[in-house]
Amino acid sequence: MRYTNLAGLPDSLFQALTNDDYEVEPGSIGITTLIGPARLRVLRERHDDQIVTEAADNVHMMLGSALHRLLADYEGGVSEQRYCAVLSGTKVCGIPDLVEREVLYDYKTSSVWVSIFGIRDEWIRQLNSYRWLLRKNDIVVNELKSVVVFKDWSRNSRMENNPLYAATVYDVPMWTLEEAEAYILGRIEAHQDAESELPECTAEERWQSDGAFAVYRNNGKRAKRVLDTLEEAHTWIAEHDGDPNRNPLMFEGHETIYKGYAVVKRPDKWRRCEGYCNVAPFCSQWKEFCESQRETLGNSA
Repeated sequence: MRYTNLAGLPDSLFQALTNDDYEVEPGSIGITTLIGPARLRVLRERHDDQIVTEAADNVHMMLGSALHRLLADYEGGVSEQRYCAVLSGTKVCGIPDLVEREVLYDYKTSSVWVSIFGIRDEWIRQLNSYRWLLRKNDIVVNELKSVVVFKDWSRNSRMENNPLYAATVYDVPMWTLEEAEAYILGRIEAHQDAESELPECTAEERWQSDGAFAVYRNNGKRAKRVLDTLEEAHTWIAEHDGDPNRNPLMFEGHETIYKGYAVVKRPDKWRRCEGYCNVAPFCSQWKEFCESQRETLGNSA
């Protein structure tokens, strides 16, 4: 991988943003990689010398790394130590943030939206995998907690359910050790299978949000209602004295003259692929999706 500095950052910051001191032991796989998309890992390995990343895009990662470095100086508990265990012939390794009095703490920097939508499923899988790994190294954990530092928190925010403080602790659901081992074994098999045949990333792994159906009236500029399905949009039109069968279905980016109501299909979004995946240029799944979106828009013209 090589980095660009299109933002014109000074060398001091450029070096800090591009210095990755996390070393993967040869022949092993890290917990974070293991729970991630197998397709993404394989493509990164195959195209490592072709991947280009803007250094400024790593700012959020640097903030998280800085937090972990501070934890390494904490004298209570055990922090930032590497542990490994072998399962089904594969060496699984990880560096849990902090274990203190049988509690595993994981520190994250994230958006205040966590306070509305809750902790991510990915965090639950990660902490339960770490708990399994720790138990394999004779360290008992009976509680899992995610400590979230909100990078966009403001005391004066008018957002509903805005957190009271700039950092919050969340309890994380805990699996049995048997459930955790079964999950890890499944992930090992998925990554092994990906070496011979690339799987497609799931909707969750793509951070997919399906395009909604926006109802407009008389070519208005603002939607009267935004609904999840076309059926719901037609029902809403019928309830407001419209005829769903006589209203056009348009796609975002195209306009037509109409009277009464029209339904505009907003495009699906694969947010990870679109803005956060550095192997997207080499991914056939992403290319096929982009082509299908272009064809859809073209056919709606």
